[in-house]
Amino acid sequence: MNAPTRLPNSGQPATPPRARFVHLKVHSAYSLLEGALPIGKLAKLAAAYNFPALGLTDTNNLYGALEFSDKLAESGIQPIIGVTLTIDFEDRRNEGTGSGVPAVRQPGDGNIALLAMSDAGYASLMKLVSRAHLDAADVETAHTTAAVLAAHAEGLIALTGGPDGPIDRALRDGQNALAEGRLDRLKAMFGDRLYVELQRHGLRAEQDIEPELIKLDVSLTRNIDTDAMRRALASALIAFAANSLLCRRALGGHVIDAASFSTIRLASGAITLLFVVRSTGRGVIPMSGSWG
Repeated sequence: MNAPTRLPNSGQPATPPRARFVHLKVHSAYSLLEGALPIGKLAKLAAAYNFPALGLTDTNNLYGALEFSDKLAESGIQPIIGVTLTIDFEDRRNEGTGSGVPAVRQPGDGNIALLAMSDAGYASLMKLVSRAHLDAADVETAHTTAAVLAAHAEGLIALTGGPDGPIDRALRDGQNALAEGRLDRLKAMFGDRLYVELQRHGLRAEQDIEPELIKLDVSLTRNIDTDAMRRALASALIAFAANSLLCRRALGGHVIDAASFSTIRLASGAITLLFVVRSTGRGVIPMSGSWG
């Protein structure tokens, strides 16, 4: 059903099959010292790998959002606009050094990823990024506080940030209660739009805290009716893909077929959801491979 077409008298496919993986946290050249690829190159690479969608999450800025949306839409790829935002929970202000002298620290307890799931979500991103720059002192890096984040969480999906996130950092410091408290605050802001990231690149920083991350994630969902949660998540993502202005523009009329959900499962507290987009003449296009 998703097999590529093949050239006559050749075993080689004319076009590669649609990828079953979507990068949700790509950094472009607009992320200084972090990304090197211009938006145009990202669009070409995504097309070459036959990605159905791509998420842009440059650090503390939306400079590439318009260009990214235009160039991916031109390539028939769904653009997902987001940001990697530095968050200060303001829960470690009274730390001191071993000598009793108050510690001097840059604001920011880690980075989380935020993805716009609607026009309201994109408006929230613009407000948060603006506040991150305007509210920071001249000597501080761009950041926003948890209180500001809570005030502008509408229409956003939140990812906890992986090794550079405020949850992982607290766990690496042995501050499990602090990590749990931060996760609870994020849960209060985003509800079922919050996802705990498990990254596996073979790094010690990831391996050491993964068991604790899983425990936190399971505790986050232990009192939830998982069947109801699955149905709610499925409905939300259908509405997101079908109704989002950016998605409509990029997909050119594709619609989500609710009957095409192939896998919805809860494993170690992390939701994995596989679904497809159907379009006349273009076959079945796998969308997001994993959420959790």
